Amino acid sequence: MIAPVLVRMENMKPPIRVEVDHSGTLMRSTPGSDSERVKAELSSAGLDGEELDSDAAAKAVAGATSWYTRANIHELSREEFRTLARRWAAQVVENARLTSEQERRLVASLDGALDEALSSIPLERGEGQQWADAKLKARDRVLEEAVVYLQPAQVAELRETLAWAIAKVLP
Repeated sequence: MIAPVLVRMENMKPPIRVEVDHSGTLMRSTPGSDSERVKAELSSAGLDGEELDSDAAAKAVAGATSWYTRANIHELSREEFRTLARRWAAQVVENARLTSEQERRLVASLDGALDEALSSIPLERGEGQQWADAKLKARDRVLEEAVVYLQPAQVAELRETLAWAIAKVLP
């Protein structure tokens, strides 16, 4: 998640105000910010940053549709989680032959559990064990809810899909 990086940058002395675009791949910082400090913070988070020349920066900024700051970065994370939920649901629908009603309930369950996980962790703690625990709790909630509307074989497929997703997506 990029949210903890934004928080750390704004907590620096002097603070660096940064925004990320909708794709999460473009970051802009306050004019006059120390680009080396920005790159160092990105690097410490396991991310790579490259400063664009003025022409490339102008083109990139013109193509960005929306910008996210520390104040609204949860919106971007929530959208990302919903995208993942739909991928996982589609895999289960395909492999376990869910009905449209079962799919609707699964997507709603995933959305609710991931929203709860996201809102349960302070922005500053969007990484690490506490965050991993919140995501695992969300997975367990989805599995508990699924036994009400899925057959045992379908729940097993869901469990396998979410186990893979946790291993592939989570820290």
